[in-house]
Amino acid sequence: HGKPAECPWLIQGKPAEWHTIGELVAARAAANGDAFAFEIVGRRLSYAELHGLTDRVAANLHALGIGKGDRVCSFMFNCAEQVLLWLGACKIGAVFTPFNAALVGTDLAYTLTDAGGAVLAVDQENRPKLDALDPALRDGVTLFLTDGPADGAYRDFAELLAGDAPPPDVRVGPEDPAVIMYTGGTTGLPKGVVLPHFAWICAGYRYVECFETRPGDHHYSMLPLFHVGAMQLGILGPLVADIPATVDKWFSAKTYWQRCRETGATIIDPIGSMLMFLLERPQSPDDRDHKVRISLGAWAQMHHLRDRFQDRFGIPMVNVYSMSEGGGVLLIANRLPVSARRTR
Repeated sequence: HGKPAECPWLIQGKPAEWHTIGELVAARAAANGDAFAFEIVGRRLSYAELHGLTDRVAANLHALGIGKGDRVCSFMFNCAEQVLLWLGACKIGAVFTPFNAALVGTDLAYTLTDAGGAVLAVDQENRPKLDALDPALRDGVTLFLTDGPADGAYRDFAELLAGDAPPPDVRVGPEDPAVIMYTGGTTGLPKGVVLPHFAWICAGYRYVECFETRPGDHHYSMLPLFHVGAMQLGILGPLVADIPATVDKWFSAKTYWQRCRETGATIIDPIGSMLMFLLERPQSPDDRDHKVRISLGAWAQMHHLRDRFQDRFGIPMVNVYSMSEGGGVLLIANRLPVSARRTR
Protein backbone atom coordinates (compact mmCIF):
# COMPACT_ATOMS: atom_id res chain seq x y z
CA HIS A 1 0.00 0.00 0.00
CA GLY A 2 1.39 3.37 -1.03
CA LYS A 3 4.72 1.95 -2.21
CA PRO A 4 6.89 4.28 -4.30
CA ALA A 5 7.09 3.38 -7.98
CA GLU A 6 10.64 2.03 -7.72
CA CYS A 7 9.65 -0.65 -5.21
CA PRO A 8 8.63 -3.93 -6.84
CA TRP A 9 5.19 -5.40 -6.35
CA LEU A 10 5.75 -9.04 -5.58
CA ILE A 11 3.86 -12.27 -6.18
CA GLN A 12 5.27 -15.10 -4.06
CA GLY A 13 8.50 -13.16 -3.68
CA LYS A 14 8.95 -12.42 -7.40
CA PRO A 15 8.17 -9.20 -9.26
CA ALA A 16 4.71 -9.27 -10.76
CA GLU A 17 4.49 -9.35 -14.56
CA TRP A 18 1.72 -6.73 -14.57
CA HIS A 19 0.56 -4.16 -12.07
CA THR A 20 -2.77 -3.05 -13.50
CA ILE A 21 -5.65 -4.52 -15.46
CA GLY A 22 -4.83 -2.31 -18.44
CA GLU A 23 -1.24 -3.55 -18.54
CA LEU A 24 -2.46 -7.15 -18.53
CA VAL A 25 -4.90 -6.61 -21.42
CA ALA A 26 -2.26 -4.81 -23.50
CA ALA A 27 0.36 -7.48 -22.84
CA ARG A 28 -1.93 -10.33 -23.86
CA ALA A 29 -2.89 -8.50 -27.07
CA ALA A 30 0.76 -7.90 -27.93
CA ALA A 31 1.61 -11.57 -27.39
CA ASN A 32 -1.49 -13.26 -28.82
CA GLY A 33 -2.89 -10.84 -31.41
CA ASP A 34 -5.83 -12.32 -33.30
CA ALA A 35 -5.97 -15.53 -31.24
CA PHE A 36 -9.34 -16.31 -29.64
CA ALA A 37 -9.68 -14.86 -26.15
CA PHE A 38 -13.33 -14.84 -25.06
CA GLU A 39 -16.81 -15.68 -26.15
CA ILE A 40 -19.23 -13.67 -24.05
CA VAL A 41 -22.89 -14.47 -24.63
CA GLY A 42 -22.23 -15.36 -28.25
CA ARG A 43 -19.80 -12.53 -29.07
CA ARG A 44 -16.30 -13.79 -29.88
CA LEU A 45 -13.34 -11.54 -29.19
CA SER A 46 -9.69 -11.98 -30.01
CA TYR A 47 -7.04 -10.56 -27.70
CA ALA A 48 -6.39 -7.77 -30.21
CA GLU A 49 -10.12 -6.95 -30.41
CA LEU A 50 -10.42 -6.94 -26.63
CA HIS A 51 -7.54 -4.48 -26.37
CA GLY A 52 -8.70 -2.31 -29.27
CA LEU A 53 -12.32 -2.06 -28.19
CA THR A 54 -11.45 -1.30 -24.58
CA ASP A 55 -9.08 1.41 -25.81
CA ARG A 56 -12.04 2.92 -27.65
CA VAL A 57 -14.20 2.75 -24.54
CA ALA A 58 -11.42 4.41 -22.56
CA ALA A 59 -11.04 7.20 -25.14
CA ASN A 60 -14.77 7.84 -25.39
CA LEU A 61 -15.26 7.86 -21.63
CA HIS A 62 -12.43 10.38 -21.40
CA ALA A 63 -14.14 12.50 -24.08
CA LEU A 64 -17.24 12.56 -21.86
CA GLY A 65 -15.16 14.03 -19.06
CA ILE A 66 -14.68 10.78 -17.13
CA GLY A 67 -11.39 10.81 -15.27
CA LYS A 68 -9.39 8.97 -12.70
CA GLY A 69 -11.49 7.97 -9.71
CA ASP A 70 -14.85 8.56 -11.38
CA ARG A 71 -17.30 5.68 -11.06
CA VAL A 72 -18.49 3.95 -14.24
CA CYS A 73 -21.46 1.72 -13.43
CA SER A 74 -23.33 -1.11 -15.10
CA PHE A 75 -26.78 -2.57 -14.46
CA MET A 76 -27.18 -5.50 -16.78
CA PHE A 77 -27.12 -9.24 -17.25
CA ASN A 78 -24.09 -10.93 -18.79
CA CYS A 79 -23.01 -9.44 -22.09
CA ALA A 80 -19.80 -8.43 -23.84
CA GLU A 81 -20.52 -4.73 -23.29
CA GLN A 82 -20.21 -5.24 -19.55
CA VAL A 83 -16.67 -6.57 -19.88
CA LEU A 84 -15.65 -3.91 -22.41
CA LEU A 85 -16.97 -1.17 -20.13
CA TRP A 86 -15.13 -2.62 -17.13
CA LEU A 87 -11.74 -2.98 -18.83
CA GLY A 88 -12.04 0.31 -20.71
CA ALA A 89 -12.85 2.23 -17.53
CA CYS A 90 -9.89 0.68 -15.75
CA LYS A 91 -7.53 1.84 -18.51
CA ILE A 92 -8.14 5.50 -17.60
CA GLY A 93 -8.21 4.98 -13.85
CA ALA A 94 -11.99 5.15 -13.57
CA VAL A 95 -13.60 2.77 -11.09
CA PHE A 96 -15.94 0.17 -12.53
CA THR A 97 -19.00 -0.39 -10.34
CA PRO A 98 -21.36 -3.20 -11.37
CA PHE A 99 -24.85 -3.35 -9.87
CA ASN A 100 -26.54 -6.64 -9.05
CA ALA A 101 -29.05 -7.21 -11.87
CA ALA A 102 -31.59 -8.47 -9.33
CA LEU A 103 -31.84 -5.07 -7.63
CA VAL A 104 -35.19 -3.30 -7.64
CA GLY A 105 -36.90 -0.47 -5.79
CA THR A 106 -35.32 0.76 -2.56
CA ASP A 107 -32.21 -1.43 -2.88
CA LEU A 108 -31.57 -0.17 -6.41
CA ALA A 109 -32.14 3.43 -5.38
CA TYR A 110 -29.71 3.06 -2.49
CA THR A 111 -27.00 1.48 -4.65
CA LEU A 112 -27.40 4.07 -7.39
CA THR A 113 -27.06 6.89 -4.87
CA ASP A 114 -24.24 5.29 -2.89
CA ALA A 115 -22.15 4.51 -5.97
CA GLY A 116 -22.21 8.10 -7.16
CA GLY A 117 -21.65 7.04 -10.74
CA ALA A 118 -20.89 9.47 -13.55
CA VAL A 119 -21.87 6.89 -16.21
CA LEU A 120 -24.37 4.05 -16.01
CA ALA A 121 -24.86 1.46 -18.75
CA VAL A 122 -28.13 -0.48 -18.68
CA ASP A 123 -29.68 -3.26 -20.77
CA GLN A 124 -33.29 -3.41 -21.93
CA GLU A 125 -34.20 -5.98 -19.30
CA ASN A 126 -33.14 -3.74 -16.43
CA ARG A 127 -34.16 -0.37 -17.88
CA PRO A 128 -37.77 -0.58 -16.57
CA LYS A 129 -36.50 -0.99 -13.01
CA LEU A 130 -34.31 2.07 -13.36
CA ASP A 131 -37.05 4.08 -15.05
CA ALA A 132 -39.39 3.31 -12.14
CA LEU A 133 -37.17 5.27 -9.73
CA ASP A 134 -37.39 8.97 -8.99
CA PRO A 135 -35.70 10.62 -12.02
CA ALA A 136 -33.87 12.96 -9.66
CA LEU A 137 -31.70 10.03 -8.56
CA ARG A 138 -30.18 9.98 -12.05
CA ASP A 139 -29.34 13.68 -12.18
CA GLY A 140 -25.79 14.15 -13.45
CA VAL A 141 -25.48 10.54 -14.62
CA THR A 142 -24.90 9.85 -18.33
CA LEU A 143 -27.02 6.83 -19.24
CA PHE A 144 -26.21 4.32 -21.98
CA LEU A 145 -28.43 1.55 -23.33
CA THR A 146 -26.55 -1.53 -24.51
CA ASP A 147 -29.17 -3.18 -26.70
CA GLY A 148 -31.54 -0.56 -28.00
CA PRO A 149 -31.69 2.75 -29.90
CA ALA A 150 -30.83 6.01 -28.21
CA ASP A 151 -33.68 8.20 -27.01
CA GLY A 152 -34.13 11.30 -24.92
CA ALA A 153 -32.94 9.63 -21.72
CA TYR A 154 -30.38 7.09 -22.94
CA ARG A 155 -27.48 7.21 -25.35
CA ASP A 156 -26.54 4.25 -27.53
CA PHE A 157 -23.71 2.17 -26.04
CA ALA A 158 -22.28 1.92 -29.57
CA GLU A 159 -21.04 5.49 -29.06
CA LEU A 160 -18.50 4.14 -26.59
CA LEU A 161 -17.16 1.72 -29.22
CA ALA A 162 -16.93 4.26 -32.06
CA GLY A 163 -14.00 6.16 -33.49
CA ASP A 164 -10.29 5.54 -33.44
CA ALA A 165 -9.00 8.17 -31.02
CA PRO A 166 -6.29 6.78 -28.73
CA PRO A 167 -6.98 6.62 -25.01
CA PRO A 168 -5.39 9.34 -22.88
CA ASP A 169 -2.09 8.77 -21.16
CA VAL A 170 -3.21 8.37 -17.56
CA ARG A 171 -0.89 7.12 -14.84
CA VAL A 172 -2.71 4.16 -13.28
CA GLY A 173 -0.91 2.33 -10.51
CA PRO A 174 -1.36 -1.01 -8.76
CA GLU A 175 -2.72 0.72 -5.67
CA ASP A 176 -5.38 2.67 -7.55
CA PRO A 177 -9.02 1.59 -7.17
CA ALA A 178 -10.20 -0.58 -10.07
CA VAL A 179 -13.62 -1.92 -9.07
CA ILE A 180 -16.22 -1.32 -6.38
CA MET A 181 -17.99 -4.60 -5.61
CA TYR A 182 -21.21 -4.45 -3.63
CA THR A 183 -21.63 -7.13 -0.99
CA GLY A 184 -24.74 -9.27 -0.63
CA GLY A 185 -26.15 -7.12 2.17
CA THR A 186 -26.58 -9.96 4.68
CA THR A 187 -25.98 -7.57 7.58
CA GLY A 188 -27.91 -4.61 6.21
CA LEU A 189 -27.75 -2.68 2.97
CA PRO A 190 -25.03 -3.74 0.49
CA LYS A 191 -21.64 -2.18 1.11
CA GLY A 192 -19.26 -1.09 -1.61
CA VAL A 193 -15.89 -2.86 -1.37
CA VAL A 194 -13.07 -1.05 -3.15
CA LEU A 195 -10.59 -3.40 -4.82
CA PRO A 196 -7.39 -1.94 -6.31
CA HIS A 197 -5.83 -3.07 -9.57
CA PHE A 198 -3.25 -5.27 -7.90
CA ALA A 199 -5.94 -7.22 -6.05
CA TRP A 200 -7.26 -8.32 -9.44
CA ILE A 201 -3.80 -9.27 -10.68
CA CYS A 202 -3.30 -11.33 -7.51
CA ALA A 203 -6.66 -13.01 -8.10
CA GLY A 204 -5.45 -14.08 -11.53
CA TYR A 205 -2.28 -15.59 -10.08
CA ARG A 206 -4.35 -17.47 -7.50
CA TYR A 207 -6.54 -18.78 -10.30
CA VAL A 208 -3.48 -20.21 -12.08
CA GLU A 209 -2.24 -21.79 -8.88
CA CYS A 210 -5.56 -23.25 -7.70
CA PHE A 211 -6.64 -24.72 -11.03
CA GLU A 212 -3.09 -25.65 -12.09
CA THR A 213 -3.79 -24.19 -15.51
CA ARG A 214 -1.99 -25.51 -18.56
CA PRO A 215 -1.90 -24.89 -22.33
CA GLY A 216 -5.08 -26.11 -23.97
CA ASP A 217 -7.33 -25.25 -21.02
CA HIS A 218 -10.64 -23.48 -21.59
CA HIS A 219 -12.78 -21.99 -18.85
CA TYR A 220 -16.58 -22.15 -19.07
CA SER A 221 -18.66 -19.92 -16.80
CA MET A 222 -22.27 -18.85 -16.46
CA LEU A 223 -21.85 -16.92 -13.22
CA PRO A 224 -23.13 -13.31 -13.27
CA LEU A 225 -20.61 -10.70 -14.37
CA PHE A 226 -21.82 -8.23 -11.75
CA HIS A 227 -20.28 -10.55 -9.14
CA VAL A 228 -16.64 -10.92 -8.19
CA GLY A 229 -16.82 -14.67 -8.91
CA ALA A 230 -17.47 -14.39 -12.64
CA MET A 231 -15.21 -11.36 -13.03
CA GLN A 232 -12.23 -13.12 -11.50
CA LEU A 233 -12.95 -16.70 -12.59
CA GLY A 234 -14.43 -16.13 -16.03
CA ILE A 235 -12.38 -13.13 -17.19
CA LEU A 236 -9.39 -12.07 -15.10
CA GLY A 237 -8.19 -15.57 -14.21
CA PRO A 238 -8.11 -16.80 -17.82
CA LEU A 239 -6.36 -13.58 -18.90
CA VAL A 240 -3.55 -14.14 -16.40
CA ALA A 241 -3.47 -17.88 -17.19
CA ASP A 242 -3.33 -17.07 -20.93
CA ILE A 243 -6.22 -19.38 -21.77
CA PRO A 244 -9.55 -18.66 -23.52
CA ALA A 245 -12.92 -18.60 -21.79
CA THR A 246 -16.61 -18.73 -22.61
CA VAL A 247 -19.18 -16.88 -20.51
CA ASP A 248 -22.88 -17.55 -21.09
CA LYS A 249 -25.80 -15.40 -19.99
CA TRP A 250 -27.63 -17.92 -17.81
CA PHE A 251 -27.12 -21.16 -15.97
CA SER A 252 -29.17 -24.00 -17.43
CA ALA A 253 -28.94 -27.46 -15.89
CA LYS A 254 -30.58 -28.89 -19.02
CA THR A 255 -27.93 -27.65 -21.44
CA TYR A 256 -24.94 -27.33 -19.11
CA TRP A 257 -22.98 -30.41 -20.20
CA GLN A 258 -23.84 -29.79 -23.83
CA ARG A 259 -22.26 -26.34 -23.52
CA CYS A 260 -19.22 -27.85 -21.83
CA ARG A 261 -18.79 -30.19 -24.80
CA GLU A 262 -19.40 -27.43 -27.36
CA THR A 263 -16.85 -25.10 -25.81
CA GLY A 264 -14.27 -27.77 -25.06
CA ALA A 265 -14.28 -26.67 -21.44
CA THR A 266 -11.62 -28.10 -19.13
CA ILE A 267 -12.31 -25.80 -16.14
CA ILE A 268 -15.80 -25.03 -14.82
CA ASP A 269 -17.27 -23.10 -11.88
CA PRO A 270 -20.79 -24.23 -10.87
CA ILE A 271 -21.52 -23.30 -7.26
CA GLY A 272 -24.02 -24.09 -4.52
CA SER A 273 -27.48 -24.93 -5.79
CA MET A 274 -26.18 -25.30 -9.35
CA LEU A 275 -24.51 -28.53 -8.27
CA MET A 276 -27.81 -29.78 -6.87
CA PHE A 277 -29.69 -28.94 -10.08
CA LEU A 278 -27.09 -30.77 -12.17
CA LEU A 279 -27.33 -33.82 -9.91
CA GLU A 280 -31.12 -33.81 -10.11
CA ARG A 281 -31.00 -34.30 -13.86
CA PRO A 282 -31.60 -37.92 -14.99
CA GLN A 283 -28.43 -39.95 -15.16
CA SER A 284 -27.09 -40.45 -18.67
CA PRO A 285 -24.36 -42.45 -20.42
CA ASP A 286 -23.01 -39.02 -21.43
CA ASP A 287 -22.40 -37.91 -17.84
CA ARG A 288 -18.64 -38.30 -18.31
CA ASP A 289 -18.56 -37.36 -21.98
CA HIS A 290 -16.67 -34.10 -21.54
CA LYS A 291 -13.13 -32.73 -21.31
CA VAL A 292 -13.56 -31.06 -17.93
CA ARG A 293 -10.61 -31.92 -15.71
CA ILE A 294 -11.30 -29.67 -12.70
CA SER A 295 -14.14 -27.71 -11.12
CA LEU A 296 -14.47 -24.93 -8.60
CA GLY A 297 -15.82 -26.30 -5.36
CA ALA A 298 -18.27 -24.05 -3.52
CA TRP A 299 -20.95 -26.32 -2.17
CA ALA A 300 -22.07 -24.32 0.87
CA GLN A 301 -20.83 -27.03 3.25
CA MET A 302 -23.07 -29.62 1.62
CA HIS A 303 -20.33 -32.22 1.35
CA HIS A 304 -22.68 -34.88 0.06
CA LEU A 305 -23.14 -32.77 -3.09
CA ARG A 306 -19.40 -32.68 -3.62
CA ASP A 307 -19.04 -36.44 -3.26
CA ARG A 308 -21.99 -37.20 -5.54
CA PHE A 309 -20.78 -34.69 -8.14
CA GLN A 310 -17.25 -36.06 -8.22
CA ASP A 311 -18.43 -39.67 -8.38
CA ARG A 312 -21.04 -39.11 -11.08
CA PHE A 313 -19.24 -36.74 -13.42
CA GLY A 314 -15.67 -37.78 -12.69
CA ILE A 315 -14.48 -34.25 -11.98
CA PRO A 316 -12.32 -33.41 -8.95
CA MET A 317 -13.13 -30.16 -7.18
CA VAL A 318 -11.05 -27.40 -5.65
CA ASN A 319 -12.80 -26.13 -2.53
CA VAL A 320 -12.42 -22.42 -1.90
CA TYR A 321 -13.13 -19.68 0.59
CA SER A 322 -14.06 -16.32 -0.88
CA MET A 323 -14.84 -12.85 0.44
CA SER A 324 -15.15 -9.61 -1.50
CA GLU A 325 -13.56 -7.65 1.36
CA GLY A 326 -10.48 -9.86 1.18
CA GLY A 327 -9.95 -9.51 -2.54
CA GLY A 328 -12.49 -11.89 -4.01
CA VAL A 329 -12.49 -15.57 -4.84
CA LEU A 330 -9.88 -18.26 -4.17
CA LEU A 331 -8.54 -16.60 -1.02
CA ILE A 332 -8.05 -20.05 0.48
CA ALA A 333 -8.19 -23.24 -1.54
CA ASN A 334 -7.27 -26.87 -1.17
CA ARG A 335 -4.99 -28.54 -3.69
CA LEU A 336 -5.93 -31.66 -5.55
CA PRO A 337 -4.04 -34.80 -4.58
CA VAL A 338 -2.05 -36.30 -7.45
CA SER A 339 -4.45 -39.27 -7.57
CA ALA A 340 -7.41 -36.92 -8.27
CA ARG A 341 -5.92 -34.99 -11.17
CA ARG A 342 -7.31 -35.56 -14.63
CA THR A 343 -4.70 -35.37 -17.36
CA ARG A 344 -6.88 -35.03 -20.43
